[in-house]
Amino acid sequence: MDVTINIDAGGTFTDGVFTRGETIETAKVPTTEHDLTVCFLDCIEKGAEKLGTDAGDLLAETDAVRFSTTHGTNTVIEKTGPRLGVLVTAGEEGSLYGEGDDDSTVADSLVDPSMIEGIEERVDPDGTVRTEPDPEAVERAVKRLQENGARLVVVCLGNAYANDENERRVKNAVTDAYPGHYLGALPTLASHEVTARPGDRRRLNTAVLNAYIHRPMKSALYKAEDQVRERGYERPLFVGHSNGGMARVAKTVAINTHNSGPAAGVLAVGSLAELYDEDLVAADMGGTSIDISVVRDGEYTVQLNPEIDGLETNVPAIETYNLGAGGGSIASVEDGDLSVGPESAGATPGPACFGRGGREPTVTDADLVRGILNPDYFLGGSYDLAPDRAREAVTEKVADPLGVDAAEAARRIAEEAQATIAGGIRTWGEGVDAVAAFGGAGAVHAAGFADAADVDRVIVTPYSSVFSAFGESTMDVNHTYERYLGTVTPESVADGLADLYDEARRDMRSEGFDPDEVTVGADLLVESGGDHRIHDVDYAPGVDAVEGLPAVDDDETTVRLHARGDVPKPTFERRDLADSDPADARHDEREVYWTDGFEETPIYRRDRLVAGNVVTGPAVIEAVDTTVAVPPEWSFEVDAYGHGLIER
Repeated sequence: MDVTINIDAGGTFTDGVFTRGETIETAKVPTTEHDLTVCFLDCIEKGAEKLGTDAGDLLAETDAVRFSTTHGTNTVIEKTGPRLGVLVTAGEEGSLYGEGDDDSTVADSLVDPSMIEGIEERVDPDGTVRTEPDPEAVERAVKRLQENGARLVVVCLGNAYANDENERRVKNAVTDAYPGHYLGALPTLASHEVTARPGDRRRLNTAVLNAYIHRPMKSALYKAEDQVRERGYERPLFVGHSNGGMARVAKTVAINTHNSGPAAGVLAVGSLAELYDEDLVAADMGGTSIDISVVRDGEYTVQLNPEIDGLETNVPAIETYNLGAGGGSIASVEDGDLSVGPESAGATPGPACFGRGGREPTVTDADLVRGILNPDYFLGGSYDLAPDRAREAVTEKVADPLGVDAAEAARRIAEEAQATIAGGIRTWGEGVDAVAAFGGAGAVHAAGFADAADVDRVIVTPYSSVFSAFGESTMDVNHTYERYLGTVTPESVADGLADLYDEARRDMRSEGFDPDEVTVGADLLVESGGDHRIHDVDYAPGVDAVEGLPAVDDDETTVRLHARGDVPKPTFERRDLADSDPADARHDEREVYWTDGFEETPIYRRDRLVAGNVVTGPAVIEAVDTTVAVPPEWSFEVDAYGHGLIER
């Protein structure tokens, strides 16, 4: 029996998917931003309760605990990371390896320009060391940084991709001056520890971003691992990565966790695309924002140089586009114009209806005022909403300035958010067959933004509100190892891959995989200016030379080895179809404001709908962890896999 726990801590809610054999249960709890391990454990306890056991017994039998979080992402957005000091090659303090002033630099957002020091050293592009750094000069520079408040030092020297000896010398000099047993020990991270690829500007951005989130991620993830071990879990805690794989905490580089939750959701949509043989837009609408990505021909796109906070990096990640249109997005009126987002109320104080002190109207408040949400059945009734607070906020901040009533203002708020999302779908998902909507707010607005984007079909699975956590359950253990090649020959490629394979074999064994259980692939990444090419390499461990190599530019080539360990995954099971009549699932009715006014609307319970049932709009379908809005002229059908198909 395969037992897994999959937790995704988002900005507003923390979601869990729990598998035990063919049984799948879900859970959703508020995110505790001050300490992620609180919501992490709360979610596990709630999942264990649903499986009819307690957290300790569940953890003792669990084969894998997977965890993804937006903590690193939020640290960058909110600028709450540590004060960093940066060491670069002398002469690059102002440009930071840039060729002009057009590109954003770390000094614009993450590093105070006064915290950048130059070190006299030089490495040629071919890896020749021309000048070694003076340890005493390094110590003086670091002393200045520490006196100015540096809590962590980043080392990124020119051409270190070709030869990292000088970076190692600088790091050793810092460690010698500030050894670990001192209270003033100064953690130091070097660019070669994060990336082997060329491009000094991107290397610096990547190293600084990694350092900026390193400490909070290290603290949160190791504490989470300690907590589950204390409760009976005996295996490594696996952490979701933004490239679609996962690794144990000890082998996770902090920057790889950035946007890992949305990446997991894209994997889950990939499973749907394969199931239905369709091109899909993945629309992950949570409490803070919505992430949009596209799966075409069963494949998602991996960005080699994704931007994070406007900074181009070189740590590959699944391509997603973020829009400030989530359930917590704040609505406001200025000079008679309504706008929604990108500012969000987050988990704290949250929407006005949460009753936690929030006074700004949000999309969730609008959904409550319209009658879409049931104040007594939010999260299955475990979370009381305050309609009066929602109406007050919408009236004061939107309805009165626009000269309309609260319900019409609420409709306009929802419509504005849906228009923003539709714009993203039209931009990035032109020609897709359907939208896969997920996240806690996805099913509420899916038909609305699909309609605005001229898409006629939406897929909403029973796990849609926790779909990123569900996507984690499909993740394999995946590592990519890189080495810059100064000279590309059949022998140099084989030698580089042999070293990388030895490293991969050690890592995968530590994560529970024997060599014969690991799938290995290799390629050459050739980068020139802003372009890149990837050439697959036919590699088998133990060869002395790799044949069939393409003609490439030696100065721009990185050899990469990809190692994957497969893990058990849940599957979508077919079931027999009942008739179309959903009468047994009808629960209630209430007034809902759709377009021109309130309309008496039937209410259905999602857990009572069975395969074959068809609900004709207008209707509202309430689940424990989300709400599905079915507008007039749309319908909701439960198909043979138990998924909901919302169709025009």
